[in-house]
Amino acid sequence: MSPILSIGLAPREVLFAIAGVVITGVVVIGLASLLKNWRAQQMIKKLGELGVWEGLRDLGIALVVAGIVSGIYEWSTRSIEENKKAVDLFNTINAYFVGEPVWNEYREEVLRAPFLRRNIEIRLRIFREWQSDKGEKVTMPPYRAVLWMEYAYDLYPLSKESWSIPLQHDLDYEMYDNTLNIPRFELVRLTRQVSQWKTQTRTLERDELKSYVENNRTFKIKSS
Repeated sequence: MSPILSIGLAPREVLFAIAGVVITGVVVIGLASLLKNWRAQQMIKKLGELGVWEGLRDLGIALVVAGIVSGIYEWSTRSIEENKKAVDLFNTINAYFVGEPVWNEYREEVLRAPFLRRNIEIRLRIFREWQSDKGEKVTMPPYRAVLWMEYAYDLYPLSKESWSIPLQHDLDYEMYDNTLNIPRFELVRLTRQVSQWKTQTRTLERDELKSYVENNRTFKIKSS
């Protein structure tokens, strides 16, 4: 059974060309060093005084470096292309098993998520009596109650682009009650880790909080 994917070498012509450049550079370096120390001929000595052999040696070094860099570039480019093929094959297989819409949604929401949410805490309370915005106390009938929820978590940005994405939470506006004016946001507290030992906390409530709520249902604020 042959492997599905394998990282192949560069074409033979490319390998020969790279090896030829490196070998030529080594030969030039050796020749420059040999002629520099050979003082049997007066012309060779004069050329050495003019710095010809140092220039020839530098040319040989440049050829060796060019050959090595070309080989590394060729290998890395080929590896990147093979890795791209592997990723495409992985996406194709998963899209086939779970469906392309589901797999695309998973990639966007999980694999490419701009934030990591951890240390989630949820506190729930049930009230039979609730105070409206006008200060009136409303007693719920036996079959109804008001659910109060506190939702806290730590949010970690996963890339520098994460800071440009606003933080957003939405309410289930389909269950809106005009008398009690719920569901609604009552308080938002944002704590930012400035350094290892220092934090900054900002609390939004009442009118200031309302300025960040769109259509009485969507809270949105810049993460930075």
